[in-house]
Amino acid sequence: MRFALVLAVSCVTALDVPARAQEQPHRLLVLRGTVTDSVLRPIPGVLVSLATARTYTVTDGAGRFVLADVEPGPDTLHVRGRGFAPRSFHMDLSDTVDVGMVVLRPGPPPVLTLRVAVRDTVLNQPVADAQVMLNERAIGTTDTAGVLSVKAIPVDWGINLMQVRRIGYGPLLAIRWVDDMDGWWSLDGALQRQAVDMPAIVVEADRVVLAYGPMRDFWLRRERGWGRYFTAADIERRRPVHVSDMLFGIPGLRVWRTGTTTEVTCAVGGRPTVWVDGFPLDGWDMDTYVRPGQVAGIEVYSYSPSTPPEFVMPGSGECGAIVIWTK
Repeated sequence: MRFALVLAVSCVTALDVPARAQEQPHRLLVLRGTVTDSVLRPIPGVLVSLATARTYTVTDGAGRFVLADVEPGPDTLHVRGRGFAPRSFHMDLSDTVDVGMVVLRPGPPPVLTLRVAVRDTVLNQPVADAQVMLNERAIGTTDTAGVLSVKAIPVDWGINLMQVRRIGYGPLLAIRWVDDMDGWWSLDGALQRQAVDMPAIVVEADRVVLAYGPMRDFWLRRERGWGRYFTAADIERRRPVHVSDMLFGIPGLRVWRTGTTTEVTCAVGGRPTVWVDGFPLDGWDMDTYVRPGQVAGIEVYSYSPSTPPEFVMPGSGECGAIVIWTK
């Protein structure tokens, strides 16, 4: 009987140990440090991330970073700064760690090779002339097969946002995390048709229309001479590569091109509103949307007082408008 009693007590004690161990709270770690350049100047805005934990932060104005609530165990610390070569550290985290000073040296930005293919959700056919933007920068349009391929385009460390847009369709959005110098991004998506609200169109038949054709208002405004006007013959004579090439040299306008994006501003400040066949482009690049061979006429108003009322957008300020008519 004495031996049986001792055995029973021992069993209860052994079963009780794991239960008490499970009651102990799970301990999370903190990882901190400072990022500087080769002359020990702090670098703000550097992306610091842990590969396994899938957590990240950016350095503050003093180059400091803190990653909290980190799970113990093996992981890889990535340090990525714009204009600097990336660095990575493999470590086995068992306690709160101060990695001290991480020095970054100058280096090129990361690049991605992109392939975008889009189709219509209703007809299941390729969508041509869809504008592709990466981090709010236009990188090109899809061809007749609905495909755009671009090699080695610079991207940002961390989160990159791609948008595919075309008039008459809802936008297609995609996100890619970048922590390697060279990568590949292939996006196959579908664009859903979306109705576009348009103002009412009033058609009038009169003697003026018979004389001037569908561009009646263009020719009447050209006779008054309130702006600068280019006909299809003017455009063919100058043989521009882009529609915006016709705007160079016009007083009150400044035109420059960055990569595949064209910027037009007014000397009085702001950007002119761009209209195509009576509808505002609403942020679209005119060179992406219209080609010179498609244009029947261009009206340019550098200042708001000379702009016809129908082409004045609320809040546009003193800047005028660029009105494009297609064939």
